Amino acid sequence: MNEERIMPETIQCPNCGTPNDVNQSLCKNCMTPLTAYSGQLIGEAHQGKLAAQVADLQTRPVAVIAMTVTIVIFALFWPLRTVLANFAAKPVTNAEGTNYIASAFGSIGPILSAALLIPAAVLLGIIAWATWTQRTWAWMASLAVLIVFVLINLRPSAMALFAIGGIALGVLWVLPRTKSWYGL
Repeated sequence: MNEERIMPETIQCPNCGTPNDVNQSLCKNCMTPLTAYSGQLIGEAHQGKLAAQVADLQTRPVAVIAMTVTIVIFALFWPLRTVLANFAAKPVTNAEGTNYIASAFGSIGPILSAALLIPAAVLLGIIAWATWTQRTWAWMASLAVLIVFVLINLRPSAMALFAIGGIALGVLWVLPRTKSWYGL
């Protein structure tokens, strides 16, 4: 007779990550309550630890402030600078009026860049708002924006200081403190 052994389902402790049997109410490693009922039963024993965790979540990490400011500045200046540079670089009609076609077609580029970059600036503003207001998805979106920011500033014509600052902010961004503030 072939018997299959049924493995009990497990639940991971939110504090230490230890897998526990789903029927357990306390973590077998750190005694953290795994259910609301067990938290009420032993609330006094862990109240200091839980209060410290709650207090830690109520203070916004410095990385969040820096990331929000970086995204807002990036949203305001990158699209605006690019659109204005495209309008300034468009061809103009010469004195004889012989290059009017180049001037007409040259206006399409700045218009297309404005049509693409202004919605990009709005999207960056939404990501900055979500970063500030602790939306879980904003952690990854902000990291993606930061990577684009660093890559744009790594070009030889850009300011390398911005790229170095972006890399430093990226290091702060992936710290466990920042990730835990977003619930990750």
